[in-house]
Amino acid sequence: MKNRFFRRIGQIITFAPPVGILGASLMNLTAFERQYLILILIIWANIFFLYKAWLG
Repeated sequence: MKNRFFRRIGQIITFAPPVGILGASLMNLTAFERQYLILILIIWANIFFLYKAWLG
């Protein structure tokens, strides 16, 4: 039961940044703000996949 809880928390933490960024992109933003959100998403994706690569 505890393992399932921690796995669920890990999934929420893992996918929260892109969901927040994509949700924020639906708002009326300037071009600079959109580019900044895309930059954050690219950095997050690189960190996430490098972490998964080193974990295995």
